[in-house]
This record gives sequence, structure tokens and C-alpha cells, in this order.
Amino acid sequence: MRFFFIPLKNIPFIKKSSRIIFLIGIFTCLLVIFLAGKGIKYTSTDRYCMSCHSHPQANQSWKQSTHYDNKSGVIVHCVECHLPPKGKGHLLAKVKHVAKDIYGEFLKDAENINWDDRSKLEFAKKYTYREGCLKCHQNLFPNALSTDGDDAHLYYTQHHEELRCLNCHLFVGHYNKAAIHASNIEFGKVKEISSEVFTESARVERFEK
Repeated sequence: MRFFFIPLKNIPFIKKSSRIIFLIGIFTCLLVIFLAGKGIKYTSTDRYCMSCHSHPQANQSWKQSTHYDNKSGVIVHCVECHLPPKGKGHLLAKVKHVAKDIYGEFLKDAENINWDDRSKLEFAKKYTYREGCLKCHQNLFPNALSTDGDDAHLYYTQHHEELRCLNCHLFVGHYNKAAIHASNIEFGKVKEISSEVFTESARVERFEK
């Protein structure tokens, strides 16, 4: 099948002035699309997020977290946690959160905001998305996962509709020394083996029934 392009000047009922307006319209649309793409890209950067973020400790606690400071060198950016992935309501959530952040930055007094309350699960889950977690952490049972981790992730897969990743990993994106695994103070600790050295074998002095 062949398609033919008919120049606008050859269409008799389109006047010259109309052709100019039509071309200006096309150019304007392309320019808007181009600028919108640039705007979406820029407003997705960490720098932009921090420039309009009322939380004074957000940047520092993020850089201290395992989503920034880790052995692999991979950095998890703001939008990867605080927006759903593209195709799953990304732009709609972006507009909503940007509007709230701008409102909070310019119309609210940050000193009157209780940031400790804002760090609790009930509030944090409104600004993080399960889809974002699972986009990166597709394998919930890697070889290096501990037995406790296996059990926890198995429980999550069986109850994923009522649970969020934040139930256990609330401070993974914003470091909080006092709160990390606070409910289990033995988490991650290695049991030390006694360093006592025996120089001779034990002596058996008697047998008991």
C-alpha cells in the first residue's frame, strides 16, 4: 500500500493564511511536547526534589541510607521510591505530589511540622509505592537472604494485599539510627565464638549413672 503526501498548497480550499496558521499550530504543538519532555525529565532529578522539599533532613538521611550508601554503588533516586513506575500512574502521581510539595514549601511553616510523625508508617505509605519497590527488588528470595528474611518475605507474598514493604523496611530510604530494626535488636549481629584456648584435654574423674 502506498501513501501519498499532498502539499498544503495544492489543496484548493485551504488559503495561504490558513496554511500559515496550520503550520504555526504544528510547530507550537511540537515545541510544547519538547518542553514538556524536558520539564518532566528535570523535575524527576534529585536536585529538583530537594530544591522544593520542606523536610530539612531529607537529603542528609537519604545519603546515609542503604539506598545511597551501599557496597554496589547503586543510587536509588527520589522518584524511584516516591512515584510509581511509568505506565502505572506515574505522571498523575507526579503532578499530585509536586503540587503538595510546592504548597508546603511556600505556604506552610516547616518549623511547625512534626517530622517525627511524618516518618511513621501511616504517613510514609502515602508517599511510597509498592510497585516501585518490586520494580528493583524483583527477586524476593536471593541466595544471600537470611533465614529470617526468607520467612519474612514468604509471609509477605502470602499477605501482600494487606502488607507494604515499609512494614519492615520503613527507614531503608532515609536513615534513622535509632529506628533501624529497633524491634529486633539482635538483627544482623554475629554471635561471637568463645576465644578461650584450651591447652590440655579434659580429665574424666568419675562416671555417674
